Amino acid sequence: MVNVDLSVVGAILNETGRLKTSIPIDNMMLLGAYRFCLKNASYQTLKRQNEYKWAELERINTNPSLQLTGFGSETISLDGIIYPQLFGGLRQLNLMRTSAMQGKPLMLISGYGFAFGQWCITSVQENQTIFFKDGTPRRIDFTINLKKYGDGKKRGIMGIVQKVGKYL
Repeated sequence: MVNVDLSVVGAILNETGRLKTSIPIDNMMLLGAYRFCLKNASYQTLKRQNEYKWAELERINTNPSLQLTGFGSETISLDGIIYPQLFGGLRQLNLMRTSAMQGKPLMLISGYGFAFGQWCITSVQENQTIFFKDGTPRRIDFTINLKKYGDGKKRGIMGIVQKVGKYL
């Protein structure tokens, strides 16, 4: 039996049983090929929102009840700061915009190895402040908004029925 230290971020065993690190430890998060870490664009805030759709059902002589009718969108917003003179230069947000313009969902994985699934970049916002003489910003605040890519898989009991249906 092989014991694996779960504190090693992104660590898995490869086919030969050796420890393989899939995500370098200094990464906060991966979005496709882009890496968020302290040496480049580090996010300061991660906001995650899930929507659930409920229908209100009227009842006689009592309060209405609610019935879950489906799931809404799931979004993540990353707010962060870039100091281009220290790490990474000015191209970081342009790399994110280029990824968004490809029109493909990107895999989102946390630095501790949690796979959020595939996400689409819906917007990239930047705010440049504190400038050098030539107009180069010393600080760039950014917000990246992501929306979960619909994979067509059903959740809950319908997801179980969908999986079982494949084997029948």
